Amino acid sequence: MRVIICCDFVEPERVCARRGCGHMLTRGYFVRSEDGVERPYGKDCIQHEFGIGAHRGIPDLTIRDGAPNSKRNNSRRNDSLHVDHDDTLIAKRYLLLRSRLAELPYADNGLRYQQLADIHAQYVNTGELSASEVNHIVAIERHQRTPHKYKAINLLDVHTALRQIDKKIRNATSDKSVEYLNSIRHGKHGLLPNLRLSQKQIMQTDLKLHKNAFQF
Repeated sequence: MRVIICCDFVEPERVCARRGCGHMLTRGYFVRSEDGVERPYGKDCIQHEFGIGAHRGIPDLTIRDGAPNSKRNNSRRNDSLHVDHDDTLIAKRYLLLRSRLAELPYADNGLRYQQLADIHAQYVNTGELSASEVNHIVAIERHQRTPHKYKAINLLDVHTALRQIDKKIRNATSDKSVEYLNSIRHGKHGLLPNLRLSQKQIMQTDLKLHKNAFQF
């Protein structure tokens, strides 16, 4: 069974996985195959493979603005049998961001939450979340005791910054540059241990982030 997992940034030199396409991608729709490998497809090719509109309802890990409205309509029933489409997208995106960052070496230990890890393991094989799982995940993200650094918007900024830093490391031409970028990535005052960067670090590393990134 092939499952569309998310839309995400694509590493340089990777091409659309649809046979015969060969288009270079900067972002794509990642499909997990039976072998457990996730491969990127372009927007047209994902619809060719899975049907028109297949890209709709897929969590996007590349866009900060224009994300689904995360404010629940309070007139709706908040129970395990009633979830709206936006909440499902919010839950999927938060699950992917938090679970995948938690798996990285040097990442803030507070990201790790076994129940989310278990749900993530199931999600990547089915592409689906139950109504109760959606409500549970959204409740975690919105809870007033959840620190801002663990909120979806911040984790999205961390994910975006990390992809840019990793690209700069691959393209670095000197050991000094690699050492500096690694310190920004996972050093004591770096991105992964702290889930934020200072404005000085962002400017010195020339990262292209949202103007409000890490403003907390």
